[in-house]
Amino acid sequence: MPNWCYNTITFPTKKAYTDFIEQYGKGSRKFSYQWIIPEPKSPEECEEKYILHNDEERKAAYLAKDTGWFNWYDWHWDKWGCKWDAIIHDEDNCFDDEKFSICFDSPWSEPIKVYEKMAELGIEFSYTWVIEGDQASGGGKAENGKLIQWEDEIECNDNGVPNEEMPELPSYNESYSDNFPSDIPF
Repeated sequence: MPNWCYNTITFPTKKAYTDFIEQYGKGSRKFSYQWIIPEPKSPEECEEKYILHNDEERKAAYLAKDTGWFNWYDWHWDKWGCKWDAIIHDEDNCFDDEKFSICFDSPWSEPIKVYEKMAELGIEFSYTWVIEGDQASGGGKAENGKLIQWEDEIECNDNGVPNEEMPELPSYNESYSDNFPSDIPF
């Protein structure tokens, strides 16, 4: 089980927030890194280094035989900066329409490549992240197409959650597996 990284993306205005959801999420209320950096859907759309041609290549990549043609593991780390897509525990509270923010979890680290791509696309936002147990924290903002980052400068509560930036999250002792997507290979 990974150490979870709690993430919040905040937009400066309601218009920036709703424009982001409409333009990149096509109105969806389930945030996904696919909004910004979509996975390839076929080998023709994929860089050669992420194509698995046979069982030996799958085994070398430590992926199951039923993985198919796509080395999703290396692709996710290289393109998103973390292993899996955004994990949403509570879809009703993922989007905060009052604070113009989106909250989600990621395994082991923040999806830094997604944040970098959002900045590159000219999206105005700030973000915070904290790894459960207050092991590390940080954040940043997009400015002039670049991502400005900082680490270990966020005031956190006793659970390691940023005091103001994020909604109440499950305690460490609660089971994450109850809401964990079953279609994600381990």
